[in-house]
Amino acid sequence: MTIPRIAFLMLVTASTLILVVALRAETTRLNYAISRLDAEAIELRRRAASCELEIARLRNPLALERIAERLSAVAEEHVTSGDAEPPR
Repeated sequence: MTIPRIAFLMLVTASTLILVVALRAETTRLNYAISRLDAEAIELRRRAASCELEIARLRNPLALERIAERLSAVAEEHVTSGDAEPPR
């Protein structure tokens, strides 16, 4: 083998090894990003479920009736106490 051929093969080998290392680094970075996004998706699903439970709780007719009674009682207190404006 001639010296230029050996140099060329060493260059190709080094380039291939650098490419492999770069691809492994990119794969690791992307796997970390996927893990982070999976964790975020799990948290968002948990929050969505919590919001759906809150909506269901607030749509409950008994809960609405209790809220209306409390608001009515607060409004009556302010009317009887002489407050000019109801609380906001």
